[in-house]
Amino acid sequence: MEMIFACEKGRLDDVTAFLDGGIDVNEPFNELCLNCFDVTGQPLENPPEDPFEMYAGPCPCYYNDDSYLKFAAKNGQTEVVKALVERGAVQDVKDINGDTPLSLAAGEGHIDTVKELLVLGSNWNCTNNQFQNTLDVLFHFVGEECRQEIESFIISMNECNLKPAKKSD
Repeated sequence: MEMIFACEKGRLDDVTAFLDGGIDVNEPFNELCLNCFDVTGQPLENPPEDPFEMYAGPCPCYYNDDSYLKFAAKNGQTEVVKALVERGAVQDVKDINGDTPLSLAAGEGHIDTVKELLVLGSNWNCTNNQFQNTLDVLFHFVGEECRQEIESFIISMNECNLKPAKKSD
């Protein structure tokens, strides 16, 4: 649990220490529900046995699809993202909504984190369950200006297959 908070808050020294201590960078969260912890990160004394008991839907870890990289990316912790990827974090893992760490960073408007993930090799064209790629997510949640900035960045990296739309005759 402490590793999750370190990733969310950008505590790079703590993340590095946890990884050096043997935490698997791609460890799935299925031992305890994330909602079964208090605000300090300590386990509740009597967590519910059923993750649906406390909430209208499943907790964030119920589908076993969260990753440290997703927590860091969604919170714009660029240096932590870089450290996790350099330690072997799976970049294009999808959650139950089909979102990747890249699309989560994009949806929150963390442009520097998006750029870093692209430089590190994340696939900008992975689509979520709404068939949106990273550029679509940027446009929908953040705005056209951010979408254009990232599109230009992708083009400048020369690592995409963006092609102009064909003109109709």
